[in-house]
Amino acid sequence: MLTQEYLKSILHYDPLTGEWIWIINKGPTAPAGSHAGTLHKGKCSGYIEIMIDGITYKAHILAFLYMTGELPKDLVDHKNGIRSDNEWTNLREATQSQQSQNHKQESHSLTGIRGVYYTGEGTTKPWFPKKKPWKISIMKEGKSIRRRFYTKEEAINARRELMIEIFGEFARIE
Repeated sequence: MLTQEYLKSILHYDPLTGEWIWIINKGPTAPAGSHAGTLHKGKCSGYIEIMIDGITYKAHILAFLYMTGELPKDLVDHKNGIRSDNEWTNLREATQSQQSQNHKQESHSLTGIRGVYYTGEGTTKPWFPKKKPWKISIMKEGKSIRRRFYTKEEAINARRELMIEIFGEFARIE
């Protein structure tokens, strides 16, 4: 098991930049004084990964161990949503539910706001809608919170307020 002591004996982490430097020579591709880590381009694209003794670690997890002396209980979230930005002030421990709220808007969204949907239900007479055609949906710990509204603006405002109420600093507000 990787420890803070061992990590600090082989790598230096700069919390201001998020950069990692090898302290010792770990072979021809990792000489002492060189930058550690590679940008992963597969399934978990965007994360910096560092191989230590044949095991690949995500740099933000190593930063947490380096700075706190322990591995995170759950996950480490990048506050600004940029997976390769491992500055210490950009990292925070998070639950799966909290981290999932920090995702960016999907590019295929028809409304432009994550979690706000137009259902197309209602009537062509805006002064007498039969149903509320705008819906919001928020996931918290595997449970969906849904509400309906008459206008897009009502839905957007309600979702923002609910996100802040439920997720606080983890809420991504478009």
